[in-house]
Amino acid sequence: MITWTNLMNRHLHYLFVFIVICLICLHIASASLNTTSPENPAAGKISGVIDKQIKPSGIIPAPALSPSRTDPVKTGISEINPVNTTNCETCVDSVRTEEELSTENLMSIDAVNQEIEDINEYIDQHDMNWTAGITSVSYFSDEAYEQLLGAVPQEIPGAVMQIASTPVDIQSLPASFDWRNNGGDWTTPIRNQGGCGSCWAFASTGVFESYQERRYGNPNLNPDYSEQYLVSCNQNGWSCSGGWISFPYFINTAGKSGGVGTVTEGDYPYTATTSGCKSLSGYVRYSAPAGAYWSYAGSSSGVPSVDQIKSAIYTHGPVFAGIAADNYFKNYRNGVFSGSSTNMNHAVIIVGWGSDARGTYWICKNSWGTGWGESGWFRIYAGSNLIGYSACYMYLPDMPAPTISSITPSSGARNSTVAITNLSGSNFQTGLSVLLTRAGYNDITGTNVALVSTSQVTCSFPLIGSTPGKWKVLVVNPDGKSANLTDGFSVVSDVKARFYGVPEPTVHPLTIRFFDVSVGNPVSRTWSFGDGTHSTESSPTKTYTEAGTYTVTLAVDDGYEVSSEQGLVS
Repeated sequence: MITWTNLMNRHLHYLFVFIVICLICLHIASASLNTTSPENPAAGKISGVIDKQIKPSGIIPAPALSPSRTDPVKTGISEINPVNTTNCETCVDSVRTEEELSTENLMSIDAVNQEIEDINEYIDQHDMNWTAGITSVSYFSDEAYEQLLGAVPQEIPGAVMQIASTPVDIQSLPASFDWRNNGGDWTTPIRNQGGCGSCWAFASTGVFESYQERRYGNPNLNPDYSEQYLVSCNQNGWSCSGGWISFPYFINTAGKSGGVGTVTEGDYPYTATTSGCKSLSGYVRYSAPAGAYWSYAGSSSGVPSVDQIKSAIYTHGPVFAGIAADNYFKNYRNGVFSGSSTNMNHAVIIVGWGSDARGTYWICKNSWGTGWGESGWFRIYAGSNLIGYSACYMYLPDMPAPTISSITPSSGARNSTVAITNLSGSNFQTGLSVLLTRAGYNDITGTNVALVSTSQVTCSFPLIGSTPGKWKVLVVNPDGKSANLTDGFSVVSDVKARFYGVPEPTVHPLTIRFFDVSVGNPVSRTWSFGDGTHSTESSPTKTYTEAGTYTVTLAVDDGYEVSSEQGLVS
């Protein structure tokens, strides 16, 4: 028999069991909530995207190991996106998951904000002239940031020539100079090396790209050569773990693929990995011309003087340079950087200089994307962080002067446009100018100039309003060297006499009205009617009183040439 007491005891037992189960569930839930460390809110997140509500300064960098090389034009807020391996056939095995990137290679937002706050406080205390902020590499952990710094100074085997540059007259150098604004922009866009320690390949390639623009005299050439070629095909054992000056591979040193010279980015895309060198058989190779070499501005180890670096930049173009990149540099946002680090570990390009009340500063190009520094560029006071270490440049050899042997066609009518199908000679260079010159007259500048080869050029001459006669053909290469073909081209008058006559109905005497329909804008005319009479009218009327055959002549003159036409009147 079930009593009231037994029923109550059974219900209390069930209640006790229920309470115990609830306590266990609460304990498990609490432990689960604590698996993500409060020190790193990003840890354990699968999406890889940091909450927009806690993005400082509206900028979040790309993951440390992203193989992306070229920054797209961005507006608004950029985010940490999933690692993209769409164009990376060789780096799939080495790419880590987003969760691994979050936990191993990225600092927490709180840690980054605190670091930047400390740096800006230090800047204020020491009256420095720059500002720290969130950059494309600010979230890199110490390990990831160290991997990014791949400059390993060393003597280069097989260097072509190591000749210190001969300084120009220092007094003649301008107070400021910038290859980005020197009759055009002779630099190429900012690149992004990703998480690979390939700064040395980007600095070497960037200098060669500017060298090619100067070689061909064309700041709009904007070549885009492959950094991956240097990373994967060098013979020095360099890789994403580091390397150094690579100019010999553009001059006379073959890579693992054989052959001297690099290829375009399109032919060998950047993967940010140390992958094996692919075959380049059949690819177009780009190298320096015969006679080229590279040289240090000072020595192979150490920082040259300010004047030596200025001289090298002004005379030879942007220079490869080492720098000691510390955590302050990692968070540089704008201004003129200054520091005293001596751990030489990074490679950049110096493209110019300026000065302010504090001294001379260098204008430099980095390879950490446009989300770092001043849209990828930076300024730094000379003497800071070993900037300019082993500064070196590529020498553009003295090219031979061009020659002209013939031009086809060799004449053209005034007030027309003549297509030159073959201007023959030698040593023609991309970017050359072709002109017709004549003493006392304005030059006629060739248009649509195309370099078929170093020995053939095509172009057009607009002869509108030109003066008939013999003209000199002049070719000027980008380096200023020229050649000419005296009296090589003739501008001929385009005036042509044309007329007709209309007789009146009467048979005798015969009366005819003549009409001048000449072409080429004649300025004067003379009619001869064959009976000793003449006229200068444009449409004269002539009456013949004697039967016979008469030769009528119209002579027209455009001020340069006389043209005539004859007709018979019977």
